Amino acid sequence: MNWSDIGKLVGDTAPALGALLAPVTGGASLAIGGMIGSLLGTSNEPKAIAEKITQDPTIILKLKELDAQIAKMDSDERQALVAYDLNNTNSARDMNTRIQETANSSVLSKNASYYLDFAIVGATIVFGLGLFFMPIPVENKEIAYMLFGSMITLSGTIINFHRGSTQGSKDKTNHMANMFKR
Repeated sequence: MNWSDIGKLVGDTAPALGALLAPVTGGASLAIGGMIGSLLGTSNEPKAIAEKITQDPTIILKLKELDAQIAKMDSDERQALVAYDLNNTNSARDMNTRIQETANSSVLSKNASYYLDFAIVGATIVFGLGLFFMPIPVENKEIAYMLFGSMITLSGTIINFHRGSTQGSKDKTNHMANMFKR
């Protein structure tokens, strides 16, 4: 379950909200997902939101209210919401660049984030292999799957940070801005 799936799930009932979610990933999805999660009284994880929507038919009314708020936004406000992803990634990359370029930074400050990134991605790989080869008690399966899903998401964020395309993010933001200007 990802943000595009949530966009499709809510798109019929809340078209403005669905249009924002369907093509978006990263920080913008988290911002919009946070709005939805807060409204529904759940976390901003796509799976939790999907479960809440499918379990409670009254949720549709709440989504329509949020959709009405988004529909009232002008294209600049919508673009700002979507551009959150690009700005967040760029400022994190700028901070990392400044730390790497300064002569006063210690070896630990220059490398701590990389060590942490390797640890998270490595733990995700080990955990994934463990899911294939080790039996999980039935009462712990849901927790294990939820944890693994969170680890996969976090690893994807790390890989996107280091290998993601800033140009691709700019193109996505421009494409979405053009969609809303129509």
